[in-house]
Amino acid sequence: MRIFTLSLLLTSILFSFDNFDFYKKEGNVSGATLLIFGGIHGNEPGGYFAASILAQHYTITKGNLWIVPNTNKDSILHYKRSLHGDMNRKFSNISNSDKDLDTIKEIKELITSQEVDLVLNLHDGHGFFRQKYQNTIFNPGAWGQTCVIDQIKLDNNHSFADLGCIAQKVSDKLNQHLLQEHHGFNVRNTKTKKKNNEMKHSLTYFAINHNKPSFAIETSKELRTTSQKVYYQLRAIEAFMQIMGIQYKRDFELDSKNVKDITKSRGKIAINNNISLNLGNLRKILRYIPLQSNKNRLYFSHPLGRAVEADGFIDIYIGHKKISRFKKAIFPLLECGNNFEAIIDGNKKSIHLPSEVRIIDDIVFNAPQGHRLNVIGYTDVRYKNELGIKIAKSSLIKRFSVDTEGQRFRAEFYKGDTFCGMVILNYVARNNE
Repeated sequence: MRIFTLSLLLTSILFSFDNFDFYKKEGNVSGATLLIFGGIHGNEPGGYFAASILAQHYTITKGNLWIVPNTNKDSILHYKRSLHGDMNRKFSNISNSDKDLDTIKEIKELITSQEVDLVLNLHDGHGFFRQKYQNTIFNPGAWGQTCVIDQIKLDNNHSFADLGCIAQKVSDKLNQHLLQEHHGFNVRNTKTKKKNNEMKHSLTYFAINHNKPSFAIETSKELRTTSQKVYYQLRAIEAFMQIMGIQYKRDFELDSKNVKDITKSRGKIAINNNISLNLGNLRKILRYIPLQSNKNRLYFSHPLGRAVEADGFIDIYIGHKKISRFKKAIFPLLECGNNFEAIIDGNKKSIHLPSEVRIIDDIVFNAPQGHRLNVIGYTDVRYKNELGIKIAKSSLIKRFSVDTEGQRFRAEFYKGDTFCGMVILNYVARNNE
């Protein structure tokens, strides 16, 4: 297990297991610990996007929140329930040759941690659960909009042993904040031990057998948007935190509009310590990105960020959504110094490599002798080096921007045949200064 502290996630510590990422959020006041898994099924985005929002936008002030947003990473990437058989049916027995073996071992290691007080597994299920059959969508066989328990109570003493009571409290809280009346939540008891059903192989039942209160939250796959599923997942998680005495803050108001906006957010990517790029509104293809032929180092601020590298390109994903393809221009990398001088809208400033700068009118870059600047999309063919040249938005071709709005452009610094780093020129309207 490797440990990283991310500057983009100041309230989190990222513990990188071999098969998934694990975020610890610890309050200043000690208290209970809630462990959350998202994405054990790769085609259930409500769970894994909700978990990623927890990692990015929540701060814990009392107690602890542990989050695995991408439990089944490859299945998420391919938007498949599971690539190697249902991962949520491998917790009682698993073959030594199973491709999910190491992931299951890591999940069990977290669940059985002495610190963990309660476990949640986040899902999207079909239909809307109802006690009586109404139709093929609303019926007792559906899983959607439920708080799922394996039994009414734990067999041993525990602070949160009354699973049925807790699940009902959570459902009641959710039913106070429905987006539509038919979205109502109910408790579904699978009675796993008594019925000896397939749930005996699940993550939650493994936790139950290790005296860990465990629940599944199932939002409905029939909900119109991913953000609606995320909204209910977050409401459920907050209800559990309140029951456990975990205190938290978030940097947004929990309503459907804000959740929709945040779910669409893509964050940033850092590449090889010389490129930093906001992933919002990226074009589907960015050509001639200065990269190494292979083994490029990519770091995402978004917990669901993923890169798939092949000869000639890198595909960029957030969860299961491919947002862009970077076509490589192969260059050796060179540390050329971190700062260059620039005059932005008439004001002299020091510009860090890599970075993004906001410009209203124009920018002029200066650099030590031997450096070269290539502003992608600059139109004046008289110059092979744009150092010392005033770069206004009107002198740039819109189709060469990195974003679909034609606002952000690449300024690339070179020294000889080596690539030093990139600055993104972000041209903003005067009223957005």
